[in-house]
Amino acid sequence: MRNAISYFLNANREAQSLYIFLNEATTLKDWNLGLKYLWDSGITRRANIVATGSSGVVLHKKGELLPGRGLKGNEYYLKPLSFRDFVLQTTDCIRDHVEVIEFPDALTRLKTSLEEVKIDLKWSLDEMYNAVNSVIPFKKELEYFFRIYLATGG
Repeated sequence: MRNAISYFLNANREAQSLYIFLNEATTLKDWNLGLKYLWDSGITRRANIVATGSSGVVLHKKGELLPGRGLKGNEYYLKPLSFRDFVLQTTDCIRDHVEVIEFPDALTRLKTSLEEVKIDLKWSLDEMYNAVNSVIPFKKELEYFFRIYLATGG
């Protein structure tokens, strides 16, 4: 990891600031020690490093071993997107890259329908039933999105 980050920073010497995203950093052995070395050596002065991981506990625990290195107060725990929010966020991008002629139009209608419907657990069963029924016509599109959602983790 240290070598890859050092190479990236050297290859982008002219940049004023850089963002480095370490996805699933906790899968790397001693990732926190690698970051500590880079910080202490001054290599990462103009870099903003974002380390992500599925285990917030491990990220937090290993992050505690990096005192004085800009972590305190800069920790954010993001929950995955709900399936509904995932569909709303990705519909436009997917619609622009789909080859089947009917599909983009259906995606536009699905997005409009989802924007209008959000189930509240305080609703009666009849209200929930009606809300769910409004998206049933988009079963094929929702199945398509659900496969992507499962593959990407939301």
